[in-house]
Amino acid sequence: MRSTRSSPPRPPTCRTSRVGTIKTLLTRAFVACAATAVTVVAGPPPLAAADELPFDLNKLRDGNLPRLPFAGLDDVFTGSAGGGGSASGQPVPVGNLPGWRHIFRDDFTKNAPVGSWANACDSGKVVYTGAQGQQWRTYPQCWVDTRLRNPYRPDQVLSVRNGVLNFHLHSVDGRPAGANPSPIIKNGSQYQTYGRYSVRMKVDNPYLSDYGVAWLLWPQSDNWPWDGEIDFPESSLTGTAHGYHHYARQGSCNTCQLAVNTGARYTDWHTYTIEWSPNRIRMLLDNTVVMNTTDWVPDSPMRWQLQTETYGNGTSNGNLLVDWVSVWEYAP
Repeated sequence: MRSTRSSPPRPPTCRTSRVGTIKTLLTRAFVACAATAVTVVAGPPPLAAADELPFDLNKLRDGNLPRLPFAGLDDVFTGSAGGGGSASGQPVPVGNLPGWRHIFRDDFTKNAPVGSWANACDSGKVVYTGAQGQQWRTYPQCWVDTRLRNPYRPDQVLSVRNGVLNFHLHSVDGRPAGANPSPIIKNGSQYQTYGRYSVRMKVDNPYLSDYGVAWLLWPQSDNWPWDGEIDFPESSLTGTAHGYHHYARQGSCNTCQLAVNTGARYTDWHTYTIEWSPNRIRMLLDNTVVMNTTDWVPDSPMRWQLQTETYGNGTSNGNLLVDWVSVWEYAP
């Protein structure tokens, strides 16, 4: 089904006097519908001291996006590591964690040349099968991206080599081209209700100004924003990694959001994790909590899209490298 944000246009967005439209990617963030006091809160179970958020929550209401202290963290990821080497020096995490049952991983050990991910116009087509039978779908070439309406070109962008999923971001037929793959995580489905999603990635060019990411959980219902959207990371690839929790609430304008700027640059290897459980969303950068909220948590099935799209119509080019992905289901 053609769904995430690359399909129907966004509904009209709320505005504030501080920053402009709700999806701005400036280094500031805000909560739309500013008259409502929306905060990142810690509910039960109680958080350890390491989970406390190192910024003033009032800044979210005032329109200032906090920038977290960051100095190239590369902490060891929680969970037992899989065998073999790793392009990033950190093996793919496998095994269960407290509250989470491991169901999927791919560390891209099976090569696939450029062209093998081609998909003319079939959103249900399996375009890649990994060494342990992992399967992937991708948005086809007949669909366009959200921001600039440029066609997705998995046939010219995606390949697997040297232990990484490679997005070769460059112009195709005179237009910048991205790609939007999604893993089939369990029993032939891309969807689950609640889950833990981790990806380790970087780019090899700090000047990829024509491209950005919105790696997100998107509702199976396509009922946006009422059934939610969770993005981490999201921003231009020349900027710093942001996280967004989009939702709607009765009596407000039609979209609200919580946002955080991690300060992390895409030119370094980082692990980005979304934890989505009943009544709580957490985002972790290199296993450090950067967002923790109980506000308006989605409760219907979602899928994970590595949405990589165009942000300009120039000629910048380079590679976005994914060392591995790993997925857990909620297991209280």
